Amino acid sequence: MRGRRSSLAPGELAGAYEQLAGFGLSAAQIAKQTATKRAEVTAGLAVAGSELARKATERWDFLTLDQAAALAEFEDDTEATKALVAGAKEGQFEHVVQRLRDDRDEAQALAEVAAELTAAGATVIERPGYNSPILRLDLAEP
Repeated sequence: MRGRRSSLAPGELAGAYEQLAGFGLSAAQIAKQTATKRAEVTAGLAVAGSELARKATERWDFLTLDQAAALAEFEDDTEATKALVAGAKEGQFEHVVQRLRDDRDEAQALAEVAAELTAAGATVIERPGYNSPILRLDLAEP
């Protein structure tokens, strides 16, 4: 199957994995039957399950299956998907996707801490941005 698969586009691979999954095969079973790595099958199923990722593989032929799966991961974030496509086109995909994942994880951790503090009765404020007119008291001039 490896030789025949090499000529398939990422969207076509995703469709093939989706069809096999439709017959009740798990990702592990599909990987075994097609002599493919399970991670590739999982990525293909993620693409098949995302309208955005499927359309992206049709529109941009430079996207790999893994890159399209990352688009599916961020399909609810328009700016992130734009950055991912640009990163893939410019050869910076791995850097962009890791930065987006790190930013997402940090935002989630901050939200969890803020929720805990709010539940404990503390007032949580956003950190002022670089150009914010708000001054930190420890940096204010006397």
